[in-house]
Amino acid sequence: MLKRLLVLLANRFTPWNYHDFQDQYGWVRAQRHKNNTGALGGWVALSAHVGKEVFIGPEATVFQQAQVLGSARIEGKAKIYGEAIICDQATVRDQAQVFNEAWIRKQALISDDVRIYGFATVTDRAQVRGSAQVLGHTTLTHETIVEDQATIEGKEPTPNQSILLIAGQSRIGGHSLIQGECKIIHSQTEGFVHLKNHPILIESQAKDHAQIHSEPILIQSNISEKASISGNGLLFRSQISGSAKIFGTYLLKNKKLTIGRVAPLLSHLTQRKIQNFREKLQTQLQRLMQDQK
Repeated sequence: MLKRLLVLLANRFTPWNYHDFQDQYGWVRAQRHKNNTGALGGWVALSAHVGKEVFIGPEATVFQQAQVLGSARIEGKAKIYGEAIICDQATVRDQAQVFNEAWIRKQALISDDVRIYGFATVTDRAQVRGSAQVLGHTTLTHETIVEDQATIEGKEPTPNQSILLIAGQSRIGGHSLIQGECKIIHSQTEGFVHLKNHPILIESQAKDHAQIHSEPILIQSNISEKASISGNGLLFRSQISGSAKIFGTYLLKNKKLTIGRVAPLLSHLTQRKIQNFREKLQTQLQRLMQDQK
């Protein structure tokens, strides 16, 4: 109580103000941001940086070493902190929080009760909403939508791998859990889907309790119910559902499976073709990620 009284006196009789951002640092020097309209915005710590063209809502806060640049907008009760960067025309609003070294740029929209942290990047016109969490080494780009209670957790890339990427018009919803170094392009997930390791989904859908692990490549395929896909094969225009399990090295085209375990034996030549295809695909995806920097 005494500390709060001293802060109030300091705010009144000294040229600087103090504010408690409810973090581990307690009361720190801060000031209210002045928006272009002349109206006072929310509190900004002196350790943070907010550009002149930025809009900060009256209940929004920016603190620690965070930066808000360009014509970005921080609205509602949103919090930006850590070493997070919000720039360009990006918007963070409602109860959303962006922290650690997350980067929100271009026309990205973060809303509702979302948490973006770690080294995550949300760019272009991507949206994250609901109670979704995006963390780790993850990039969301193009017109991707992540919503509901989905969790996206990118693994720290190794010399031979890259970050988790979700691009195109992908939509990740439900209680989806996406982990590792997945690549999801123009694809959808919903329900309690779990993706991990290095799968690549292109124009595909996974829903219900489907699991996709290891290094499979799915192109224009649907995985649903309790189906499980693993190994390092290729599925093209196939539907896998029920309790079917696909593993090993495989090449399935225009297949429809609902039960059983499938582990096809392929020739070394076919296996090599699949590996070459994966390497070319990875190169194209790497170029895509470079374009986002």
